[in-house]
Amino acid sequence: MLKNIVLLCIAVLNAQGTRMSNGYWNGKWFPHAPDDMDSNPAASLRNHLLHDGKHGISMGIVDPACDDAKTNLAIDWFMNPENYTCYENRRLYLPKSTVHPIHSTDHIPPEYSAPHKCMNESIEYGEPIPTFGTHRPLWAIYGEYTFVPIQRWLHNLEHGAVVMLYHPCANKNQVNFLKKMVKSCLYKHVITPYDQLTVERVNSFIKLLSIEIDTFFIPKRP
Repeated sequence: MLKNIVLLCIAVLNAQGTRMSNGYWNGKWFPHAPDDMDSNPAASLRNHLLHDGKHGISMGIVDPACDDAKTNLAIDWFMNPENYTCYENRRLYLPKSTVHPIHSTDHIPPEYSAPHKCMNESIEYGEPIPTFGTHRPLWAIYGEYTFVPIQRWLHNLEHGAVVMLYHPCANKNQVNFLKKMVKSCLYKHVITPYDQLTVERVNSFIKLLSIEIDTFFIPKRP
């Protein structure tokens, strides 16, 4: 078994239960509390036809003034080869029998709708591997890439894709095995190197799952 794989199974779950005390909510807020400031700038549109009441900006519309997957790409990625090239000792990234997978699940309310931002505005995330949040209006074509920035592949998750991330220094045999597995199982996939993965866990799978799959399928697997 591959030991240094972190499998992030991200489930879309219905929120259940409440935490009310004296009329005040004491539980977690999603995606943030009402008084928290959103670090992302407000969207500004020159083309009113791009407006979408649900996402702020319509998705899937190719427009150089907003997002055509060709203009202002450096705002998400500076074409830095460090993001997809191994400059370290590959021995440090060999599989370790003492490292076990981490299964992590985010409970995303069904009412949540991720905003879209044009390519003239930067998008920042509060964690190295986000599972939801603001992203680009256009998603990446399914397949394997030299490198795809988070702001692009995060939209693919919304459309049912699995995203495979691997460290550039990860064991090539292991990476090739995982690539083959993903390509043979799912048409909707994005495979890209990601240098923010740790030495201990050099591979990551991210997937949005329905509540039925998460509840009835995953727990029953051996």
